[in-house]
Amino acid sequence: MAMRVYFKNTNKPKIAAKHLAKMSDCSLSACQKSLAKSLGYTGWDELHSVSLSCSAKHTILDALADEVVTPIVVQLTKELNLAPADVLFALSRAGIVSCPAERSIYRHLSLTCKAYRETTIPFRGKRQAGEVGEINAPGFNSTRVILRSASDGVSALTHKHPSAMFGLSEYKSPNRQLSLFVPARFYVAYGKADLKNGTKILFSRDRIPMWELNSDRRPHRIKPSKSLWGEHQIEYFWDDNTAPWRDEQRLAEEVARLTEYGVRELPWLVNLLPLFLKADLESLYDVSDALSSFGLQGGRSDWKV
Repeated sequence: MAMRVYFKNTNKPKIAAKHLAKMSDCSLSACQKSLAKSLGYTGWDELHSVSLSCSAKHTILDALADEVVTPIVVQLTKELNLAPADVLFALSRAGIVSCPAERSIYRHLSLTCKAYRETTIPFRGKRQAGEVGEINAPGFNSTRVILRSASDGVSALTHKHPSAMFGLSEYKSPNRQLSLFVPARFYVAYGKADLKNGTKILFSRDRIPMWELNSDRRPHRIKPSKSLWGEHQIEYFWDDNTAPWRDEQRLAEEVARLTEYGVRELPWLVNLLPLFLKADLESLYDVSDALSSFGLQGGRSDWKV
């Protein structure tokens, strides 16, 4: 059984279960049961009864280490057929997984990658899809990439492009397994659209909506199927000369910008990462077609590499 996480009441688990139910094909009761099991209980009834007698000596939620959170995310990812970023979104919005605002996105990136490695993007060996290797080519000085394929040439995901091409000799498999990462193009905001109704939309470099901003609530995740086109004012945060994939400092600045807008989790777009390692997709513009061809409505976890 998983390490037991204690609560003073069931308010936070209830909120998390509701978010999980909205994002999955499972009923609320099924989500409650799976959540309770992942938190170290036999079921929802035991979680409820134990919470009523919880004392100060029990585990403090904010102190949960990554090694405790990762198994929870992995179990829920598998049982509810969701993506790790979706599970973390639910746990974060419920306050079960939290950390200082300036570190929240970084923690979600780290936890999502750890869960991906144990679910849909396992390490399958050298020069296999999902391996993190290095590119040594003009303009790429030992740049880390995620391998898509290595046959006639190398196709890889970089922070800048989800389908970059390199020569076989330019790609190096590491002597030790490198940590998986989420390319910046999947979560960094390229600009902001101000709609006539006062709503603001943060969108990606591919003009795919990611976050809806309203003054009266926390940022709301938007699925890629929602169109950004219409009458609105656009503010771009950067151009190709100042893109956040040029260096770590620029990327940190754009992560800080997201934090200033109240974003603490990862957008739905991150759920497509495994799909780019198994499907013949060339850019994030292909998102709508990909969702349609795979029959996917939510951030499902069964996109095995």
